[in-house]
Parts: sequence; structure tokens; C-alpha cells
Amino acid sequence: GTSSSTETGQQQEAENRQGETMQTQGETEQEEIETPYNKNVEGEHVFLFVIPLEGIDKDAFTNGNNQYNQANYGSMMLTLEELPLDNFRQIIAVRGLPDKGTALKYSANLVQNRDLYAPLGNSNYRNFLISNENLDIFLSEKNIIEYMDFYKRYYLNQ
Repeated sequence: GTSSSTETGQQQEAENRQGETMQTQGETEQEEIETPYNKNVEGEHVFLFVIPLEGIDKDAFTNGNNQYNQANYGSMMLTLEELPLDNFRQIIAVRGLPDKGTALKYSANLVQNRDLYAPLGNSNYRNFLISNENLDIFLSEKNIIEYMDFYKRYYLNQ
């Protein structure tokens, strides 16, 4: 009858699962996620703002960022670069963060500075860190949600 075939299917699934758990037992690392991004994120970093093309004061935003960087990180010689993203969003990239640790501190300080975001008004924007290498991948993939999953795991340990 048909019932016996489903039982064997379930048995096989259970066996497969056992096989999986046996493999992962020895590993303390987070389970691997499928991602196009390089998980070695210790090198040089870029802080990205993904902002709309319209409805914001981009000049005021970039000027404010430049002033903030010179006042607080003058010795690091950070530079701002504008990059296209898609038909309705663009990227403002802060380049020159030497490593992940410095980048995380920069990010934590910057996002507390609400005045910097005033020129963006009520628009939808994102900001996050990315390694130089992963930025190239991001610019070809253009998938923010996919990168944010990666970011939460490898930067925010979520």
C-alpha cells in the first residue's frame, strides 16, 4: 500500500538528519550560509549610505559628512565617493577605514550623530559597513537584503 512508502521516506529523512548533526557536532562555528560574500572581513572597509536619488539634499549630506570626517577622523584621510546603484538609489561611500575594528567604531559613532542625517529628511536610507572586496560583489549583485543577512551575521553577530 501507499502508507509503507511514506514511512520509509520518513526514516530516510531521519537518517539524513542524523548524518547532518554528526557532521556539525564538532564545529563551534556558526552554520554556514549561502552567500556570494567573502567571510574574511578583517581588511580595509567602506561605510556605505544607500540613499534615494530624489527628495534629499545630497550636497548638504555629503558636505556634512566631509566636515564630520575631518573634525573627528582627520588623520585617517577618509574620502567620500558617489556610486550609482539602481534607477532610484545611489551610494555615498566613505573610503579609507583601515580594518573591521576601526570601521565598527566609526559606524557606531556616526549613526549617533543625527544631525548628519537631517538632509535625508524622511526618506528611506540604509547605512552599513562593507569590506572593499565585498563592495565589488555588492555593486554587481545590488541585493541589499542579501547583504544585510550577511552583515548581521558577520558584523553584528545576530
